Amino acid sequence: MAKKYIRIIQDIEEAISREVRRIVFFEARDRGSAGTSFKEMFDPFTGELKRKPIEPRFYDDAADSLVSTSPRFTLRLLKLYEDLNTKRLLPPYGEEYACPLPSPGAYAAILSGADAKTTDGGTGSTVEITHRKIREVQPGHAIRLLCSDGNDGTYPIESITLNGNGPHTLHLNHDLISSLPVLKYNKDAGMITFEDYLDLDAVKVGDIIEDINGGTFAITAVNVDNSTLAVAPGSAIVTGAGAKITRTGDVLQYDDAGQDIKYVIIDPSQPVSGKATKYRRSSQLIPYTFLYYIKIVSRERDDHIAVAERMMQVFNPPRGVVCVTARSELSTESEFIKDSAEGDSVVFLKDASRFYTGETIRIFNDLHMGEEVVVDSVNTTSNSITLKTPLSKAYTVNSCAKAVSNYDFCQFERDFTNHVTEDKEDEQLWIHRFTFRIEGWVESRIDPCEAGTDETTYRDEGDVNFIEYVLEDMDGNELEDPLIP
Repeated sequence: MAKKYIRIIQDIEEAISREVRRIVFFEARDRGSAGTSFKEMFDPFTGELKRKPIEPRFYDDAADSLVSTSPRFTLRLLKLYEDLNTKRLLPPYGEEYACPLPSPGAYAAILSGADAKTTDGGTGSTVEITHRKIREVQPGHAIRLLCSDGNDGTYPIESITLNGNGPHTLHLNHDLISSLPVLKYNKDAGMITFEDYLDLDAVKVGDIIEDINGGTFAITAVNVDNSTLAVAPGSAIVTGAGAKITRTGDVLQYDDAGQDIKYVIIDPSQPVSGKATKYRRSSQLIPYTFLYYIKIVSRERDDHIAVAERMMQVFNPPRGVVCVTARSELSTESEFIKDSAEGDSVVFLKDASRFYTGETIRIFNDLHMGEEVVVDSVNTTSNSITLKTPLSKAYTVNSCAKAVSNYDFCQFERDFTNHVTEDKEDEQLWIHRFTFRIEGWVESRIDPCEAGTDETTYRDEGDVNFIEYVLEDMDGNELEDPLIP
């Protein structure tokens, strides 16, 4: 719990606040068949009725404001502790689990090494290696390089020139990617996105994308993480599958200064299912119990009775779940700047640049837990994202609608442990006190605490672990599986 970026408590309080709003502030803002509205406070200076959303207060309830809506509620964290009694899970301290990340595909490896020669004092289109199994390399295979400079990436092999005991020369193909997946193009922003993840490590600014009709367009920007490209806005690119990316001049454009380069030669026709070249190692979750106190104060007895009735509707049975949108260190979120109606496929955000094509995000607000959608395209000019499926409900700015990425949608057990009423008729205060127990989870550190304040619960493993393996010894015995993180 020492990690400064942990916000599971904030996420739980957000979910509890949403639950309590269903008692004191639901969209119709009335109760019963007569539709009687909840009473509200008037501004003592102007006499005007203040119609503000009923929001939770997280400070001491003694600091009541004179100008506030009614009913009002205060939310407070009373206690949190590791759950060692219910045996939800015996925390496997120190253990980790791995999940694949969007990354260059894992393919059957032909051979590998750490002594390739690429460029020396300039640029070039060849790679020299010395390996006893060189004859197994064929045109159409690819070589994946890990360089200290900018030549790292995966390159198709066009031909091989053998030279006795070596070094042998691999000639690289100028068509870096010969068959692109289905692409989509945003003409206003000049952004190209793909339906599937695409390995763009070898693609640089200045390369040429050739569409299915043979039109050529210069690439002006590359985003490897999001698998997107940019060309000049307004270009007449023909969308669809089958385009390619080519490079004019030398394929390797950076000087590796005679260094020995790590490499692996792969067969793109033999993908390895269920494997990736990048993984995220994450720590196990530890069970925690959070004890919350909620106080609801009304200045009208009718509201007091209505709150009690609504409480029975919302929290019946007492044992249930609370739906939490749990953020991580990698999460990002952005608020809506325009209302979206049911059936809309485009939403406008304060900052759409934080999201990328193909990403799964959650859209929700202060009243509903929302829905999970997939981003189809991003327009950074208008700060809008297009969804692959239309929205199933409306989201408004007034209800604090927002979009969140890199989240976990969790259902934590919620136990309604206590309810006490404390009516103060002389002060015209009608008070409900609730106590809830939330059984949640907290990430543990993946590394021991070191000097400094930044800690992490995950570690990304990249291509270096795939490439640096020696697949066989000189007798042909396999030493290690390079595809397991």
